[in-house]
Amino acid sequence: MSLIDNPYEFFETPAACVRALLTKWCPPTTGMWLEPALGKGAIIRATDEFYGSAIKPTWRALDIVRHDFENASPAQITDYGQDFLTWQAPHDFSVCLTNPPFTKAIPFILQAMKICNRTAMLLPLTFLASQERAEFHRICPSDIYQLPWRPSFTGGGSDRSEYAWFVWGEQGNRWFMLDDVRTDLERQPKRRRI
Repeated sequence: MSLIDNPYEFFETPAACVRALLTKWCPPTTGMWLEPALGKGAIIRATDEFYGSAIKPTWRALDIVRHDFENASPAQITDYGQDFLTWQAPHDFSVCLTNPPFTKAIPFILQAMKICNRTAMLLPLTFLASQERAEFHRICPSDIYQLPWRPSFTGGGSDRSEYAWFVWGEQGNRWFMLDDVRTDLERQPKRRRI
């Protein structure tokens, strides 16, 4: 899918990607969490499902566009029409958990690191490559939590890229291989209706 077809780079995050991270990474569930690229709320719903009602975090979410929801936004506070890169945060956040637009990944990370104690972003492993990003990684090292499968963001098979959660605010420069936590149903590509 091209940027012409998808100018905001919206790709809904599969719940298994979130579950895999939260099974290994243990961020604090206290304080407010931030989802700056809300989309349809998949990351928040998967996180809330993982933690259950007893300890699920409180969320603030924003997105530059309002996507269609089957239900209301899963966040307690949602700001639509808000560009995260120009947003003035009202306070600091415990955790930022998001799947940012790839073409704006570094600005998203830098903005999140200013206002969040811990930042986790789902990105393709190609985020490690290029001169600009290599310099960024030297200055801002992250922990990497690699998914052991190639996720499908469209439901029609994977995009042939490996993905990982890049996490800042922890030790940095550690690499973890996550477990495959997909259900049998999630392992099967969805069939397109004709």
